[in-house]
Amino acid sequence: MIFLWSSIFRFKYGGVEVYFGPGALRENIISKIQSYRRVLVVTSRSAARISGALIDVERALRDCSVEYTVYSNVKPNPDTSTANIAAEIARGISAEAIIGIGGGSVIDVAKVISITAKSKVRAEEVSTRRVEALEALPLIIINLTHGTGSEVNRFAVLTLSGTIEKRGFVARYPSVSFDDPLYTTTLNAKQTLYTTIDAFYHAYESATSKRTNL
Repeated sequence: MIFLWSSIFRFKYGGVEVYFGPGALRENIISKIQSYRRVLVVTSRSAARISGALIDVERALRDCSVEYTVYSNVKPNPDTSTANIAAEIARGISAEAIIGIGGGSVIDVAKVISITAKSKVRAEEVSTRRVEALEALPLIIINLTHGTGSEVNRFAVLTLSGTIEKRGFVARYPSVSFDDPLYTTTLNAKQTLYTTIDAFYHAYESATSKRTNL
């Protein structure tokens, strides 16, 4: 038996405006982008296009006459240099918002770009908490997995360039997030397994951690 969820609903979580359901992006994206003149779209090399999400976003941007640049060089376990390069591009085009399309790696990079492009600081300064960047560009996230969680929280993880040191830190909440199941159907079996386990352990750790449940 195949269960088809047909409803689209909206809710607030931690300051994030979340839209969930098949077709949620297509029905609501225009209202979220039409006020901008230029945006930077952040993706990995292929997942955003294969899923169809990038195609739908590009169509909406064209329909709204919004100029956009796609930065598609985000790799798994991204480093700070990736965020710095993309932030320079965002500043160069005078981006008024950032759109991230992908899983956890893309979402984390997009969070940092939205801060560093506006506050004119580097990703290393944000990830090591040497500066407190108070300004950020609006951030729209289209999540492509079912277990990331990054689309509704304020945290990010980046590797410091030239090292193997990963830093988890408070970045910012997205402004708007879309969890549209239509874009998760192109995940391969391994990625489906990985993200399912990831989601399970997020819940398991939250339920059993003495530090967060005293």
